[in-house]
Amino acid sequence: MGRSSSPTLSSWATCSVEEVASTGPGIRFFQLYVYKDRNVVRQLVKRAEEAGFKAIALTVDTPRLGRRESDIKNS
Repeated sequence: MGRSSSPTLSSWATCSVEEVASTGPGIRFFQLYVYKDRNVVRQLVKRAEEAGFKAIALTVDTPRLGRRESDIKNS
């Protein structure tokens, strides 16, 4: 039996769920980071659902973000 994988798009990705969905058929997952603003979370889930994503991978192990050099330079 062959192995397969399902693409998972992060809520921090540089491509939108709509862009990824437009690449063709397939089962896709959306990795969701929990934000303090629950309205942002609702909107992200709604967009992923409307774009045809089939599952949410909820990430809860990031209580606070690190100080990444690239983020500091780009802010």
